[in-house]
Amino acid sequence: MSTMREFDPGRQASWLLRSKVSQPRLAARVIARNRLIDLIDADLNRLIVIDASAGYGKSTLLLQLAAHFGLRGEFVSWLNIDETDRNTDNFLAGLISSIEAAGLRLPSLTEVSV
Repeated sequence: MSTMREFDPGRQASWLLRSKVSQPRLAARVIARNRLIDLIDADLNRLIVIDASAGYGKSTLLLQLAAHFGLRGEFVSWLNIDETDRNTDNFLAGLISSIEAAGLRLPSLTEVSV
């Protein structure tokens, strides 16, 4: 006999947030973007914006870049942004979750001294 679970918005939000901070899998056969990875790696002191139409390999490049940094033992944070992230609270919750999912511990607001 199955029992129906009550709707738990916290549980649903937790699942949804985990899906937003999980990197997609890199396909087995992709074009290596070593030149672009080297260019980005050489200029990490700047904000880098990757902008192109669908299908041009943005996610593939970012996954390869994440793997490149991961091999060096660096933390890599991933956040899939969607329409709900226009809301600042949603965006910040996702950003914090992605940083924590990468293995970095952020201090709570009570730990931060002004």
